[in-house]
Amino acid sequence: MKTKNLFSILILAALMAALSFAQQNTVLRTTLSAAATSTDRTVTVASATGISVGSALYIVESGQVKGELSRVTSVTGTIIGLSRVQRSPAHASGAQVLVATTASWFQTTDPIGSCTTASSFVTPWVNTVSGRISTCDAVTGTWVAYYDRVFFVPPTQCTTAPTTSTVTNTYPQVGASTVFVLNATTNAAAGTTTLVCNILIPSAVTATRGAILKDITVAVGSQTTAPTSIGTATMGTISFPTPVATTQTASTVTPVTAGTVTQLGPTTTVLTVTTAGAFLTFKYSLATALSLSTDLQILQFTVPYLQSAAAAMTLNWPGLWVHYIAPAEL
Repeated sequence: MKTKNLFSILILAALMAALSFAQQNTVLRTTLSAAATSTDRTVTVASATGISVGSALYIVESGQVKGELSRVTSVTGTIIGLSRVQRSPAHASGAQVLVATTASWFQTTDPIGSCTTASSFVTPWVNTVSGRISTCDAVTGTWVAYYDRVFFVPPTQCTTAPTTSTVTNTYPQVGASTVFVLNATTNAAAGTTTLVCNILIPSAVTATRGAILKDITVAVGSQTTAPTSIGTATMGTISFPTPVATTQTASTVTPVTAGTVTQLGPTTTVLTVTTAGAFLTFKYSLATALSLSTDLQILQFTVPYLQSAAAAMTLNWPGLWVHYIAPAEL
């Protein structure tokens, strides 16, 4: 009788384990909106969605092999208290933060073999030992690892849109560096000169295989008179209709907002005039991850540069660096 009861208990435990495994859990993504030292017991994130006391965070820098796993001890708005181990690494503003409801969602091995999205225990699968991130590919039914990538957007994919002032856009080589740039020269008037860049990075157009945007770094130099401030950057999408024989609905004129953009880099150095051919860099990230798996779509990134005085500006942009993760085959 005891053996029968023990057998029943074991069967019940196995069924509960199978059911818990079949229920898919989703690891969320956000970023640090401020740097954290190795001794800090709190971090500030761009979005606290999905984070609660007892959650687990995995923080990793772009280009790092592996990150830091810690447990959440408090949540006050976007300020997150953490239980960190000794010799914790420092983290820069913009570091990726992966969020799991419990630490058991993070793994210490890589997934192998076949899989189905519906029955995967967790997605993405994060190996905190190797730092490798994998997802179940719905097309091949196998696990696919994601890797860090960078894509350069040349100045010819950018233009400027002025408000109040007038601007002349050209694409010359500037300074001793002879770098090709988008050059915007304004008249002597107060106003805003908004950088507008189209971004189309390599990506699969299947939902489980699309690239995921992490952050954008903008290089800019200013001569004559520097801007007085930088406005709020935006990210939007422009979707185009499917090419079919029937009547189409034209694409929208105004980009559709694609998340909140946070400026991570310096906010004051752009106020300093630079030598022609020399540039400063500014980093931006999205509060939540942006998957780029939609076909016939362009991302449009904008940054406004404000001039409050009646002064002419000369701004030069050599391009953007877009950091993202994508499967190995891309």
